[in-house]
Amino acid sequence: ALLCSLFSTDDPAAILYHPIYPINNPGEFVGFIASLTIWSTVLQDIVPAYVDGIIVVLESETQAYTYEMREGTAYVVGKGDLHDANYDMYKAGPITLNDYKSYSNTSSTYSLSIYPSAIVFQEFETNTPTVVAVSLVAVICVVASLFFIYDLLVRREIRALKEQSDRYKQKFGEIVHRRASTQNIDLKSKEALEILFNKLDKDGNGTVDRDELKLYVGDAIEEKDFEAMWENIDLDKNGSLEIGEFSHFLAEVGLLST
Repeated sequence: ALLCSLFSTDDPAAILYHPIYPINNPGEFVGFIASLTIWSTVLQDIVPAYVDGIIVVLESETQAYTYEMREGTAYVVGKGDLHDANYDMYKAGPITLNDYKSYSNTSSTYSLSIYPSAIVFQEFETNTPTVVAVSLVAVICVVASLFFIYDLLVRREIRALKEQSDRYKQKFGEIVHRRASTQNIDLKSKEALEILFNKLDKDGNGTVDRDELKLYVGDAIEEKDFEAMWENIDLDKNGSLEIGEFSHFLAEVGLLST
């Protein structure tokens, strides 16, 4: 509902997808993180609040939107490049916003072009050259800084999620190893894997569901941690583990010989 509400307004936005690959199997795609960027918030305060009338044109390969900066806030003027052509000689840009190290070859390319308007000249007609030059340099520097910070935050979030996933899997692996050891099951072969899997599969339907696995680990792990770990083990998100998924998990945490 939130996304629908945002996209129903005139304020354009973009969704950036970042793929997730396991560190031990970089060729396997396991998911992605999506982040919503509302462009007016990115442009917020890119010029001092006392500088009104700066026109910013945001473009991709297929679309363009025009903004006007007023008191530090970006307001959508409309769809398309709507700047006044009389000020083309003062254009700054286009400034490419993409970090090609973080984007794929098929990602959209975003760029900014910046223009003054009659309002800028009216407000600063006594010292226009200096103020406009400083404002445009400030726009370039701030926008570049915003995207650099954004890229760092996304990378940090991805790294934190990966580390959390690894911790959950390792802890779960330790619990499974202890339980298997008490039952004299040495997890070094497919035969041992099948024995353990059949013990977990209480109803004998060929899969281990959440409740069966929770029964096996018992109270060795808190409920909230178990839920988080289950999300990392149930790869296809169908609510149950097949022997292939269980084997993949045990091999991933070093409990099963491959």
